[in-house]
Amino acid sequence: MEHTKERNFVIHLLKLFLGRTDKLYTELEDLDWSAVLQIARFNKIRPSIYHVLAKYYTEFTNTEVVRLKMEVLGITAFNLQQLTELSALIKLLKDNNIEIIPYKGLVLSKAAFNGFGMREFSDIDFLFQKKDFHQVKRLLLEKGYQTEKKIPRTFEKVYLYHHCEYNFLFKEHNQRKFFVEPHWFLGTRMLQNNISFKQVKQLTATGTLSSADATNLLGPEGLLLTTCIHHTSIRYPTFKSIMDVATLLARYADEIDWKKILAVSKEWGIQNILLFSIHLASTELEAPLPEKVKVLVGEKLSSQLLSNYKKHVLDTGVKPFTVKYHYKRIRLQFLLRDSLYTKSKILWFTFLYYATFKVFFRNKEI
Repeated sequence: MEHTKERNFVIHLLKLFLGRTDKLYTELEDLDWSAVLQIARFNKIRPSIYHVLAKYYTEFTNTEVVRLKMEVLGITAFNLQQLTELSALIKLLKDNNIEIIPYKGLVLSKAAFNGFGMREFSDIDFLFQKKDFHQVKRLLLEKGYQTEKKIPRTFEKVYLYHHCEYNFLFKEHNQRKFFVEPHWFLGTRMLQNNISFKQVKQLTATGTLSSADATNLLGPEGLLLTTCIHHTSIRYPTFKSIMDVATLLARYADEIDWKKILAVSKEWGIQNILLFSIHLASTELEAPLPEKVKVLVGEKLSSQLLSNYKKHVLDTGVKPFTVKYHYKRIRLQFLLRDSLYTKSKILWFTFLYYATFKVFFRNKEI
């Protein structure tokens, strides 16, 4: 793998952020700082990297580090702007008697990283009940949003069945300002991650985000489960996905109810997805795990699966949303399921999805 030294330095910085080591890196001669920053950008972990550099490596003030500082300031400004909009959306939907569960993005930034500027994200996500879809769509359109895709009304029912989100964007001066992703499921039917609002709500409690109105906020178990499902559903393992899980494990080490989370993950049919994600966080970044959970990982997941996918962390050769990308994420979901029935459903709904959206309609946007 290229830039092995720089990759190891990035891992070291992330462990420092997590408090999993207190030793400072000494092998800094000939370090390629542009490669370090490239890794941070690709994995979208710039705030964490800069936070550690500013705290422990103050002697580094080269051009790349100064550029990183400016990028992180920009990320913080962007995130606070998104927080203002999410607060407005929470109020708008609540005033119209629509219950939601904000997650990913801002929620994860605050709950896992303890600051709205400490994590990179690009959109606003929330889970809602599918029955409220048309009302959510109407409210967002009235607020000035436009739909990302032009889905014919006659095709909407089919789209809602196969997909898990319907995206909206808000433009200012012809530039994207906000991108909102309302979800009625955590993941697609194709990947058998179609877990609903009602199922997730059992893992929430009423709370507030900053000055926003009260809403349903995920507890430690809900944060961990939704994060694991999200990252294994739409992207190959990167340091961003591993860092998200590792940060949750480190911050809530004494609070996670492992009996509850293992029971819920089994009920949802995604226990291996949970185990796979926390295993990567534990092995790559030394995130804390109870011994009994480590034993369960060894019992449930094959060593071949774990070693094969671990080596692909930071694989920049798989470009997002290509045929190879889709094949790899579907294959991962297939390998992580025990039930032959679930595996067959993944194959069947994958066939249906591509037959419906790519063959009959030939609409690349869909």
